[in-house]
Amino acid sequence: MSEKSENENFTELLAGLEDQFGKALLVQRAETAVLVAEFSGAVYRAAVSSGVPADLAQAMAAGYWDLEMGEASPQDEAEEE
Repeated sequence: MSEKSENENFTELLAGLEDQFGKALLVQRAETAVLVAEFSGAVYRAAVSSGVPADLAQAMAAGYWDLEMGEASPQDEAEEE
């Protein structure tokens, strides 16, 4: 086997691994988003059923979503400025 052919095989192997890892990461992120969405809904329902106004309950659920998904809240961004 020539060196060029070995390099091509190695490059193809790496490309295949990169593709597999990319797909696995996409699946993991999607599964995480689904679970966080379910829990965010649970936060909202629990807050509303406890008498929290719907607007505040929605903000609480959104805050939970942001926290779990790693997104900065508008309040956090304002504090940084």
